[in-house]
Amino acid sequence: MAQAGLDRYRFHDLIGVYARERAEPGEAVRSAARVIDWYLTVGDAANRVFRPARDRAGSVIADPPIEPPFPAEHEAALEFLDGEQPNLLPVVRLASERGDDNAAWRLAYLLVGFLTLRGHTGLRLEMCRLGLAAAQRVGDATTEALIRSLLGLACHATQAYEEAIEHFEAALAPMRQAGDMRGQGMALNNIAVAQEQLGRFDAAMRTFRQVLDLSVASDDEPSVATALNNIGHVHIKLGRPDLAREHLGRALSLARRLGLPRHEAYNLMSLGEAHRADTDPEGALPHFAAALAIRRRLGERRLEADTLNLIGLTHRDRGDHAAAATHFRQALMLARTLGDRHLEETIVLYLDGSRVIDGDHGGPVGDDAVGDKGQLHVEPAFVRGRRSVR
Repeated sequence: MAQAGLDRYRFHDLIGVYARERAEPGEAVRSAARVIDWYLTVGDAANRVFRPARDRAGSVIADPPIEPPFPAEHEAALEFLDGEQPNLLPVVRLASERGDDNAAWRLAYLLVGFLTLRGHTGLRLEMCRLGLAAAQRVGDATTEALIRSLLGLACHATQAYEEAIEHFEAALAPMRQAGDMRGQGMALNNIAVAQEQLGRFDAAMRTFRQVLDLSVASDDEPSVATALNNIGHVHIKLGRPDLAREHLGRALSLARRLGLPRHEAYNLMSLGEAHRADTDPEGALPHFAAALAIRRRLGERRLEADTLNLIGLTHRDRGDHAAAATHFRQALMLARTLGDRHLEETIVLYLDGSRVIDGDHGGPVGDDAVGDKGQLHVEPAFVRGRRSVR
């Protein structure tokens, strides 16, 4: 046995081989089922901490019962899953290989929130693909649409915007058939986010306005806040920072009233970008600093790196290249920790002072499905600053 970390130990691989050889008939099957139940319990407990409104996986009940291995606290859940991260994708594969497709898609649904928080984009994408394949084998249109929305956001996080739109549009169809206005609003929002990333600003604005109308009609205030932020961000891209601030101010007030820190951080980042677009770096920095504090409190490493980059770019606007380099280096350390080569290469260019592609400072909210049980919901995304040559 070797120590694999603080309070964590790992058997040598040969111990596993020996155990399988010595197992009684049926024991390996029962053991695998128990492992899957354990990770479902862990995923469910973490999901209730990170995104308590996400309840589409249903109740997780193990027999005999399993006690979650961490208290219901944000930092404790993050710390535990950081240690378990190498095991998360293999357990989804294990469920799929055993033909337990309901467990496979539920595991993907429950665990992807952690991967999103920590910025593990490659693992997130692969897990969502496994989850979608399992959902398709289950043959339930509602479940497939739900997991497609997760896969669409995972594609979005890897800049595969056209594929993301395909998944979001496929998720939208059953919602329209069911008359689910709330779910339609979320799916359309995600489509508009991808349109914005592809530079289709007019199309994105039209779609976001549809989202706002649907969100108001369904009395979905978190989605109203999302739509207001995203409309404001597109106004920035269209060169209208004054109109942007009007929408972003409303979004920020609503996010704070509802107690939605992730929304608040996106709103603050967008307000900072509006000030940057208006050549007001001094006005931008306090908004970015406030957003950074929230990102760090929530443990959102990838979005923390994005915010550090924005702060660095803003210091560069001010001519303070030393402060810019300090923030870029902090972002670079996070990019390397996450293994995000695309982000790392961009930051290296920032540090080199080259003419670089600038942006991608926001990102998908990820696993924020909200609403009553029985309705079909997808995961809403916020817009990200589209890259433009500097």
